[in-house]
Amino acid sequence: MTRLTALFCSLLLLWQPASWAQDLPFTLSADDVRYNLKENVVNATGDVDIIGNDHRLRANNIIFNPETDDLTATGDVTFMLPDGTILFVESIDLNGEFKSGIIEALRLRLGPTGARMTAARAERKADGRMVFTNAKYTPCTDTCSNDSELPWYVQAAEITYTPSTSALHYDDPQLVAFGRGLVKLPWFSHTIGPRQGRSGLLPPRFGSSGNHGLEVETAYYYHKADNEDVTLRARAMSERGLMLKGQHRLQGEHWRSEINGSMIDDDQSGDFRSHVDINSVYVLQPGRRVGFTGAALSDETYLDDFFNETPAYLGRTAYAEDASAEHYVVAQATHYQDLRNGADNNETAQVLPQVQAERVVQLGERGSQLRLFGDAQALHRDEGARTQRLIGQASYHKPIELAHGQRVEVEAKLRTDAYHLDGTTDDGWTGRVLPQVSIDWQKPMISPNGRHLVTPRAQLVLSPRGGTPDEIPNDDSVAYELDVTNLFNSNRFAGLDRVETGPRFIYGVDQRWGSAEQEKARLFVGQSIQWFNDADLPELGGTGTKSSDWVALLRLRPNKNLSLSQQVRLDNADLVTRRADTNITVGDTETNYFQTTYSYLDAGPSELTLRGQFSPHPKWQYYAEMRRDLTDGGKQLLLHHELKYTHNCYRAGIAVRRRGFRNRTVPPATDILFNVDLLTFGNSDY
Repeated sequence: MTRLTALFCSLLLLWQPASWAQDLPFTLSADDVRYNLKENVVNATGDVDIIGNDHRLRANNIIFNPETDDLTATGDVTFMLPDGTILFVESIDLNGEFKSGIIEALRLRLGPTGARMTAARAERKADGRMVFTNAKYTPCTDTCSNDSELPWYVQAAEITYTPSTSALHYDDPQLVAFGRGLVKLPWFSHTIGPRQGRSGLLPPRFGSSGNHGLEVETAYYYHKADNEDVTLRARAMSERGLMLKGQHRLQGEHWRSEINGSMIDDDQSGDFRSHVDINSVYVLQPGRRVGFTGAALSDETYLDDFFNETPAYLGRTAYAEDASAEHYVVAQATHYQDLRNGADNNETAQVLPQVQAERVVQLGERGSQLRLFGDAQALHRDEGARTQRLIGQASYHKPIELAHGQRVEVEAKLRTDAYHLDGTTDDGWTGRVLPQVSIDWQKPMISPNGRHLVTPRAQLVLSPRGGTPDEIPNDDSVAYELDVTNLFNSNRFAGLDRVETGPRFIYGVDQRWGSAEQEKARLFVGQSIQWFNDADLPELGGTGTKSSDWVALLRLRPNKNLSLSQQVRLDNADLVTRRADTNITVGDTETNYFQTTYSYLDAGPSELTLRGQFSPHPKWQYYAEMRRDLTDGGKQLLLHHELKYTHNCYRAGIAVRRRGFRNRTVPPATDILFNVDLLTFGNSDY
């Protein structure tokens, strides 16, 4: 009997007065469909296909009793659940709505991940849960079916699968790798769906270090809600003891917070050591927020000793911000912890507090603006100078469009500062008044084919010479370095305590090759000329003479697999290199590449970094990095090698890291870290 004939006969049967002739709870098609009046059952054979209640069942034979709502399917049965889970069995007993039933000797593929499970028996509950007896689970789908050849699987007396949460719950489970039992637990749970959080153990990490000894780190992840979680870690080190670490993350409609911390009773030093890092913000309304960010350590080398981090300072800042397109206001207070060798925190300046405000007023339709800026700051030291300052500045900015594409920007500023000093030989009030006018001109010129853009630029800055009394301290403008990014700034000091004064002329030429979508090359060269020597400018910053050093930028990107970028500062007299920053990348940083980074500062540090990644196969990835200090004969700072293998159900990696310098009590050391992630169980990083 053809399928079309069977469907026609099925429709005719629905007109019969038999009790089953009411609407079926599913749609049915098969090669042959018959109704047994005596037993009141429907028999369908030959490529049976049933669809109902978001489920689908295919089999060679089915028997359905409309009165008892019992359905039995046999012969190459395939049963698909709403979440994508597919069961492969020889026979299955269900009710007509597929809500419950019993299955014998089954194989199944779970959800969108395609993970596999086998069981001697399974029962489907009315709430959709499935309970498997004497079951085995593995996500290894591209390996042999022989259990002894599987990379890993979990076997348990009973496994419960909840499709609504894609969660598996194990009773009396055991982890088996390549046929050998490894770990046995009384209870275990995890999810198999992508990006779903669920409480449970995370994979352990193993390692060996010349500084820490043998170590193992285990972790427990607590998924409190979709917007909040907690991770607790225990790091046991044979030479240092047990370290406890914790992380709490919260993301609300208006609130975001992350807290990290750790602590250890260090066996080596005999001291209790710890750290905490907090980053929290609360949005009161769009453009207005309050927050706190900062970290604190028990001692200066804690982060370097256990986390390979060497910051010079740690700050703790509480702040409140209000911003819009026309204004910005911030009030903040910051307490610094100085981690430099030999630093005295009693002499470290603490910002308690600082308030800054900026307002932009649009004047007409041609882009003219009035900009108002104010700063109030108090610096406190337990020992040394304490400073309070008030700064107010008004500036008028006007762009002017001239013929042939020329653009001129005129800016006039008036700044007044008041400083109060305490704890110095010059206690009391002092101040300064700083007027300034600048005129900036540039004319872009493009080649006929549109592939070459040349932009000459010149700027004239006029202001009185001097103007900074000797009594004004320099707390936030210590760093000064002339480069491409700040050449045309009216004040090239990073902070507010120091200001460039006196007339000067700045000029440069910017050339670009390529299109707007793909820049192939760029070359910029520029210089600054002062009428007088400015005593506030440092000798080594690039403007120690009236004619500054030359600054230049070269950037090449002939194709997507090759890029070069170099910034240099050359002596204005003999073109000797005073500063150089070079980066060369060959290849695709997502797969295979090699990168060289070189930095050099005259009479300062010089460092070379090499890093690269090689992926000979999609499953294999090798990464290496080397950092070397080139000053004083050279010193190896870091040597790192890492090899990863990614299977469809696990990821394994080994990393070897050599740290080649001493930081006070932290000696050079070699670390070997080994990590295995059983995919669908969670993951961890080095």
